[in-house]
Amino acid sequence: ASGGTLSGTGTVGDVNVENGGTLAAGNSTGTLNTRDLTLGANSTLSVEIAGVAFGSYDQISVNGTVTLGGALSLSFIDNYTPATGVSFILIDNDANDAIDGTFTEGTTVQSGGQSYSISYTGGGGNDVVLTALNDAPSAANIPTGITATEDVASNVDLSAITFADVDSGAADISLKIAASVGTLVAARTSDVRVPATGTSAIVLTGTAN
Repeated sequence: ASGGTLSGTGTVGDVNVENGGTLAAGNSTGTLNTRDLTLGANSTLSVEIAGVAFGSYDQISVNGTVTLGGALSLSFIDNYTPATGVSFILIDNDANDAIDGTFTEGTTVQSGGQSYSISYTGGGGNDVVLTALNDAPSAANIPTGITATEDVASNVDLSAITFADVDSGAADISLKIAASVGTLVAARTSDVRVPATGTSAIVLTGTAN
């Protein structure tokens, strides 16, 4: 394929994708079986992922050699976001012959703000395996320049703080606040839990939406 797109399921012979060509297995998602596979420097392997079950994500099953170059493009469909540690065999390489080359992304790729590792020795030891990584949560609108008077209770409004964790799903997100001197007091709300209060450090916990 040169400048076009080869897609679909079933079995084909040797596949050589270069000069702006794209390889996209499946009809949406599915498996394409090939003999020797070569993805040139200007090619793209386009992968759609709708789940972890076989057939829910694109896979190239190779009965021959695998030579990689070009880019890996990921699309997560049907509102699917994989949990941390979930893996997908994108290229199932037969026998024990090693993969030659890598994608331009190397060993890590980003999609939708989430990070994924790429292994070229995964699965049976010579497969291309994508694994969801644990991305650090982020916080915004944290107040600065807070002042307090010694021995006088002070209120700090934290209601504007927002948190995001792209791979948390419906998991809890916790914020620890510590005071170098004195104690902290917080009240729980319908969205935020406070296990303990009146101590030098408190933890606020809520569930990600």
